[in-house]
Amino acid sequence: MAGLLLATPAAQAGARLSDLPALARARNERLRPKMVAALAPYMNDLAMDYGVPSNRVYLDRCVEEVAALGDSLVPLLLEKLRPDDPSPENLNTAANSARILARLGPAGFVPPLIDMMKSDNSIARGFAIPLLGKSGHVEAGRFLEGTLDTLPKSNLATAIHALRALGRHGASPKVADMLSSGELTLRHACLEFLTEFCGSDDRAKVLAALRAETQDSLLPTYVALLKRHAVGDGDAATTLLSLLDSGKLYMPKQCAVVHALAVVAPKGHEPTITRLRGIIQTGEIQQLGRACAQTMLALGDKSGRKELFEELDKEVRKNSKVPSVQATRGEANFAFEQWNDALRDFKEALRSARSLTMQREYNVWSARCYVRLQQYRRAAQILKESLVSKAELDQAAVEDSVFKQALTDQADLRALVRDLTR
Repeated sequence: MAGLLLATPAAQAGARLSDLPALARARNERLRPKMVAALAPYMNDLAMDYGVPSNRVYLDRCVEEVAALGDSLVPLLLEKLRPDDPSPENLNTAANSARILARLGPAGFVPPLIDMMKSDNSIARGFAIPLLGKSGHVEAGRFLEGTLDTLPKSNLATAIHALRALGRHGASPKVADMLSSGELTLRHACLEFLTEFCGSDDRAKVLAALRAETQDSLLPTYVALLKRHAVGDGDAATTLLSLLDSGKLYMPKQCAVVHALAVVAPKGHEPTITRLRGIIQTGEIQQLGRACAQTMLALGDKSGRKELFEELDKEVRKNSKVPSVQATRGEANFAFEQWNDALRDFKEALRSARSLTMQREYNVWSARCYVRLQQYRRAAQILKESLVSKAELDQAAVEDSVFKQALTDQADLRALVRDLTR
């Protein structure tokens, strides 16, 4: 394989630099029969489909065994990446050979991978790009960045993932330009890259792409990008506010946008504060209302919290025997770290709850309050008495990192989890 230098230092002694590729090729040809013989026992296995779940454990073991034979097999494995006959078996062999090459460290054979990229073999190119991304090699990054203007569209997302793995931040202007693509997978790859390497000159392109975006599934990545690279940016805040227009997003994603504004909007940003106050004033007192009040407070305005609790208090007075109303105020108190008030509300909701499921839910909330109050034994006791399941504890832990840590660190809660796991 042209460009692959596998000659030993001893074989290279006294040779001119220009002779090394030829020496390497000659050595590889001498070793070829041994390489073929070493790989032969694995060929049937390597033709298996890794996409079949029942094959994976076996193939992982096979890949490790072949990799353990050493890098003398690299030239032969590289050949497997460019099959003449694209049969399913040959494509499986190519994919599994790429897994072996990844374990052998692609930094040692970047030149032949670049040669594959330059060839017309689309199969080889598809395997070469991820391997270049795993190489950690400067030349791999330089080459991939240079190909972004000429690569087929089908390879662009993979190339951008590879550039991200290589930390090639200089590619960000080209990547930002590709956010206008109609390909969902390509836009997603661009956003993931820019979440790590967005430059100040790229933000305008990101905001333009967000305004034109049609896929809600990409919104969390846009939000993560702006929270990292557009802190205190009025233009970014204005763009996010436009997503709160009626009918654009479902509730959970509206809440994500509102929480992001706590970071993205400048302190005291009047357009953000006015818009969020307006949402609360429509009578929104649940998750979205809480998010609005929290973000307003983060931006320096306490009026949202005041108006939210005024509305919650009215609802509780009108529906004092409705447990969900009391619990809604409890969740708001919890969100604003008013643990004793939250505990009072959940206990009150529990008195009116008839459903066992609701009773367990409110007891979990009470336990989360006790954890914040560092009353861990009481938290464990209430969870045990209410027969809370392991699944319900796990769900609460996903939502509450402090509670999750307490389940691991605190003896009484740890014992409860152990008993529920048996």
